[in-house]
Amino acid sequence: MDYNLFREQYDFICLKGLKGEGETWEIQDKKNFRLYDYVEVDLRDEMIDKHKKYCDHLMSLNHEKLLNMKSYTYLFKEDILDDPYCKFYMVFEYSESSLFRELQTLSMKNQLLKPKMFLNLFTSLLSSIDYLHSMSVFHGNIQSNFVCLHDKQGFKLMPNYIKVIKEYKKKKS
Repeated sequence: MDYNLFREQYDFICLKGLKGEGETWEIQDKKNFRLYDYVEVDLRDEMIDKHKKYCDHLMSLNHEKLLNMKSYTYLFKEDILDDPYCKFYMVFEYSESSLFRELQTLSMKNQLLKPKMFLNLFTSLLSSIDYLHSMSVFHGNIQSNFVCLHDKQGFKLMPNYIKVIKEYKKKKS
């Protein structure tokens, strides 16, 4: 998606540190008024190509227990010192919170995760990991700030690193 089209399509509502994911914005599609999560990343040098591959892989994945990427775009810029970098703009389906934030809230209240929510968490994680492995994808480190609470559907995993394992695909065939 072109950057200018991207800016025209969305209203940028607020920056939320509420999810534990760092620089995550809440944006709204101007046409259908749906909410999405939006993340910006600044990269330089060889990390640009790696991140583009990461985004392409995320776009190809589609599972009910993964936080699916809707779109992404990037723009090359230069900072004050004429040091070029690339800014990636990534749009994900909306999530209410992160497991990290939920656990922090429960801890402040001296409460534990309810058994039903605990079971939902692990079945969601197992389902998403099973899907990734079936697609010959290495998912990287699973951290609580990359496990998102997604409205009525429970938890969803947002892989912070993915890599298609071609050797594994060849062995499976």
